[in-house]
Amino acid sequence: MIQEYFTLALNLMLLGSNQTTSNLYLQKFAVPQIELYNLLANTVPQVSMPTTIGQELVLDEIEGKSEISIIDIGMGTGQQVFKLLHKLNDRGIKRVNIVGIEPLKDSLDQAEKKLKEAQLPFELNFTGINSLLENMKDEDLEKISQIAPNPVVWASFAFHHVYSDRTKELTRIKNILKPSLIVLLEPNVDHFTADFGQRFFNCLNHFKMTFDSIDLLGLNDDQTSSLKQFFGREIFDIISTDESKRTEKHEPATSWVKRLEDAGFSIISPNRQYYNDIIQIVNTPTYVSLEFRDFPLTSVIAAKSDNQCIIDE
Repeated sequence: MIQEYFTLALNLMLLGSNQTTSNLYLQKFAVPQIELYNLLANTVPQVSMPTTIGQELVLDEIEGKSEISIIDIGMGTGQQVFKLLHKLNDRGIKRVNIVGIEPLKDSLDQAEKKLKEAQLPFELNFTGINSLLENMKDEDLEKISQIAPNPVVWASFAFHHVYSDRTKELTRIKNILKPSLIVLLEPNVDHFTADFGQRFFNCLNHFKMTFDSIDLLGLNDDQTSSLKQFFGREIFDIISTDESKRTEKHEPATSWVKRLEDAGFSIISPNRQYYNDIIQIVNTPTYVSLEFRDFPLTSVIAAKSDNQCIIDE
């Protein structure tokens, strides 16, 4: 199947893609990209495990606090933050402030409905913002900082969609939102480069390993096809879409580490051990690498906004 996706991607590139909007989640598909992502997040370990790892870092950060704030960038339908909220029981938390930033209004509405209907042992205040992060002004971020003080910033497979200067956006987050912790979950591959030959090579290797790992999950044919369709759309964006419009501009974990450091954050060195039957989970000094057959696929990068580098115990 991967050969079919790359053949079609090259044909689209040669014919000229007529794509009018870059973000796959904003495009009109018979099966929306967010629906495929939600399936992906529950079944594919290199996507589901980063959530588990990142949320444990969040739980460490909020330990002992009675009020916490979470800013979810690229919130989607709220699936991940909903899981996190249910991990907060019996922690003495009395109030949780959540700000969800999401460009797709239908997804944001679903998230709000889900949170309003949740039965939780603490007060929950939710503010939904239907926007891209980079379209928000400094004044908008300042308003968020007032309703979500000293927040944890969570960005799950979202920051690579930022089309403006990503280091600048991280700097704005640090200086205006003043988070105690920021957690980025990201693919660990260079699709950011404008060099088409290198990008094609990186894309082919990355998704070959991704497709091979999906084949080992033991899913039915429809589920397997849906998961590969999600990534197939990403292949089209990376290979066939004009440089000015493409949005799946993934970066290596090392690039995100540098961006965070350049923005003034202090990287957390992970030290917990994790295991999965299909993927390897490797701790590096600056991020967690999730790999298939020793080939990096995704990563978890976390940082504090002060000068202290906290080591997980």
